[in-house]
Amino acid sequence: MTDAMNFSDEQLDTQQSFDDWEPAPEFAPPPPAGTYHMYLDKIRDMAEKQTKQGLRLFATLDFRIQGGEYDTRAVNFQRVNNVTFNRRDGKATSFMMDLVKSGGIQQAPTSNKAFALALQSIADRGPGTPFQGQLDWEGVCGVCRDKFLMNATQSGTIEEAKQAATKEDWDGARKASVKAKNYRAFPINANGSRKDIFTCPDCGEEVRAQVQIKRFIP
Repeated sequence: MTDAMNFSDEQLDTQQSFDDWEPAPEFAPPPPAGTYHMYLDKIRDMAEKQTKQGLRLFATLDFRIQGGEYDTRAVNFQRVNNVTFNRRDGKATSFMMDLVKSGGIQQAPTSNKAFALALQSIADRGPGTPFQGQLDWEGVCGVCRDKFLMNATQSGTIEEAKQAATKEDWDGARKASVKAKNYRAFPINANGSRKDIFTCPDCGEEVRAQVQIKRFIP
């Protein structure tokens, strides 16, 4: 065992930080809404699901911010799919297509397999393939969501409710549980920033900001 008496006794400027010390918060405050350079850090899962457009690919992904004040900050559990929709400019795309294009893929993926391989390629390159992501916040009350599902399905437990819930039930639960639709809807701190935690006005439970990527940009 190393003898502590062998180390330097040169005085360090630590008295103030020692006096001001408080336990670290359980969760670090999320980055404010804005556009950040980031990269695809991890593919959590990918699965095909039947949709009105046929069999489509759904993925849950983890990203990391690159550079700036929030360098290396994780933006996890982001869901993307290749279900096509029309943008305001009339062009057809999908959220997954936006990511693939922003991530530098040069050849159009024309199947679910090709999309999966494109995502894997972007993840494999990691920090070497940065792009931009537009972040926003959303405040969802899990207690209100579960209460709505249990009432809608007349279930005794939330597990039973989730199993029995229809798409209409889930749509209603989401509408009932979203308490802050975006960053601007969160309460304001004294310094002008937004509080990432607030009390649900309907049930009194704690609501935390969930970071979501709303747009991918090359």
